[in-house]
Amino acid sequence: MPNAFWEFKNKSESTAELMLYGEIASQESWWDELITPKKFAKDLKNLGSKDNIIVRINSGGGSVSAATAIYTQLRDNNAKITVIIDGIAASAATIIAMAGDEIKIPRNGMMMIHDPSYTLWGNYNAESFRKLADTLDTVKEAILSTYESRTGMTRDELSELMSDETWLTGEEAVEMGFADSLLFEEATNVMNGNMLCVNNVSHDISHFKTLVARLEKNKFISESSNTSTQNLTETIKNNQNEGGLQDVEIKTVEDLKNAYPDLVNQVIDTTREESSKNERDRLKAIDEIANTLDPTLVVNAKYGDTVMSAQELAFEAIKNDAQKGINHLKEVADDATNSNVTGVGVKPNTQEEEAKATASQETVNAMVAGANNRREN
Repeated sequence: MPNAFWEFKNKSESTAELMLYGEIASQESWWDELITPKKFAKDLKNLGSKDNIIVRINSGGGSVSAATAIYTQLRDNNAKITVIIDGIAASAATIIAMAGDEIKIPRNGMMMIHDPSYTLWGNYNAESFRKLADTLDTVKEAILSTYESRTGMTRDELSELMSDETWLTGEEAVEMGFADSLLFEEATNVMNGNMLCVNNVSHDISHFKTLVARLEKNKFISESSNTSTQNLTETIKNNQNEGGLQDVEIKTVEDLKNAYPDLVNQVIDTTREESSKNERDRLKAIDEIANTLDPTLVVNAKYGDTVMSAQELAFEAIKNDAQKGINHLKEVADDATNSNVTGVGVKPNTQEEEAKATASQETVNAMVAGANNRREN
């Protein structure tokens, strides 16, 4: 089956193994005509008669309907069902785990139970939402019945745990009846942003509201590996190549850092190198024109509150010199006004000028008279 999220293995004539790693989902509906449950049942039947079936789970959950169908078919099988939580069994994966006649979990393994939810798209009215809410209540009641029969806890206790999105350590899972015993081998958990890698299987934990605080409180994350980020990156890469991991949604800078830390660091290093080079070039250009400028302006341009380029510094120097010229002209004008130089005039010599004018007129008159006498003679 191309889209199967399970894998059966024949370990021996009497024992088979069912691997459930990653998201519990399928491209086909588990409700419509029971098509996918029939395929799972067929794979289970093809194993033949087995005395033991080992179910290995490392899953963050998925489809409740798919998990319920697997739970039912495992419970209906005559073989002894031994469930081993290889790292994490969360949400719908815990329903499948409850099918085990015996459930084992590592001390630092994790189980999580929470209220069921819908992922919606399309158009809905108020009545549609009320029906969906009623359906979710019914689904929760069915899940409560599964937990109740396995743990012996009351429905009210279990309901409260589900509403609080409760994460359990391996020890807590055993104490509360969700598991029977602890495994000797501990799981290897590596955290990187919104991705939690448990025993080389990556899980998107962005939709789990209480997990991060729980991880920090109980120290789930392994401390022994210095190459955890590299291991997680390789795991994500392999899962993407196999179609097992959907694209990570990037909405913020922090999301980008978490999803692609190497890329972000590369961008930061490149930007830092470019900034250093630009700063060296800026200071060099200023030094080339510094000898012709006011030293105070040069220092401020280099290291002041508002740094400048060489071009900006040159323009600032021109403005500064122009202002000095304006101030000088204003000072000269002020000095002239204060010394009353503008009030001093030049008095003309009127007597001398009048005498010169009279003499000129007399000369003209004599010339005219002489000319008349010659004409008469």
